Amino acid sequence: MTAIIILMIVFAALQLVVGLFLFKHQNKPFMSFHPEKNNILSQIIKNFSFIFLSTFVITLISIIISNIVFMMIVLFVGCMVVMALQLTLSKFFLK
Repeated sequence: MTAIIILMIVFAALQLVVGLFLFKHQNKPFMSFHPEKNNILSQIIKNFSFIFLSTFVITLISIIISNIVFMMIVLFVGCMVVMALQLTLSKFFLK
């Protein structure tokens, strides 16, 4: 059980880092994206940063509760958020 909690803490830290990175780069270029030139892309990045930060909070709650089923649901939702971010950003790749 302690290994799962340690891995969930790592997962929460990754969500926090990605959420803060996206929040800080909503008006700055990063990788090959230029949200400062595209308002729609800037809004999408802002929304995903809030989604990542909210899943970070939910992950912390699941760590405190220590319910395995709730942790699995949070992991699934986190994976779906990452997939949605990748699919959404692929529309703006090299534009």
